[in-house]
Amino acid sequence: MGGEHPQAPAARPLRPLAPVSPTLYSRTMIGFLIKKAFFDTWDHLITVVVLNLGFLLSFAIPTVVPDWVSPLGLPVMTAVVVVGLVITFLYLGVLAMAAKEIAFYRTPSFGDLVSYLAHTWKGSLVFGGLTALAVLIPFFFFPFYASWGGAIGFIGMVILLWALIGWSLMSVWFYPLLCQIEPKVRKVLKKSFLLALDNPGLSILLILSTPVILFISIFTALLVPGPAGLMVWLQDALKLRMYKYEYLEAHPDADRKKIPWETLLIEERERVGKRTLKGMFFPWKE
Repeated sequence: MGGEHPQAPAARPLRPLAPVSPTLYSRTMIGFLIKKAFFDTWDHLITVVVLNLGFLLSFAIPTVVPDWVSPLGLPVMTAVVVVGLVITFLYLGVLAMAAKEIAFYRTPSFGDLVSYLAHTWKGSLVFGGLTALAVLIPFFFFPFYASWGGAIGFIGMVILLWALIGWSLMSVWFYPLLCQIEPKVRKVLKKSFLLALDNPGLSILLILSTPVILFISIFTALLVPGPAGLMVWLQDALKLRMYKYEYLEAHPDADRKKIPWETLLIEERERVGKRTLKGMFFPWKE
């Protein structure tokens, strides 16, 4: 990334680089990311299910409760929806912190939920507001500019479209950066933009994988992998991506397009171990 790079919370010494051929992340880093996120979720399956139950309860407030209070009138229903969405996004921050613990090979403690909330509540409110704005753009702002017609209306819609695309690319990095690296919301937004700009391919992959993960979760009533599993996936993505910047910081003259992932991921591979789906379900055949 030109200019400012996201900084890891604590510098860890790089292992000596072995003489291996540089391998693009699309063939090495992504494959290991999928494996790590899967087994991180599997190893904390009960925790993931409980976290997802909490999310479903919070999400029920803006989606189910308004129907219950409908006899009280539209103002009450609107208030319930707004309060429910705030609670949902606040819980999403807690979920992200728990997922960060899992990504770093630690078991999240339910006794730490208050500290998780204290760390993320400001960021969660900003994220919720920007997400709400992004949702409103296609339904309200696009028709508004379309009604203008002519060049001004077209330019307005193009600007909004690029703003929507930009936020989509940034949004996948927001919570991982907030939890792992930078607690200040303004800096999180800046670094999310820089990270998305420097890693467009990975950012697009994370965006496209989000509906896929949630669709798969439908078959388990959103309990596995669910929102918690999605957060583990995003936290793992940033954790592994930071090895690139540690390497470039230690080797400023290196080719940015040829990162030796095989070497950089040695320690992570050792932590995850040589595990397979066959070994999970049929360990006696390994």
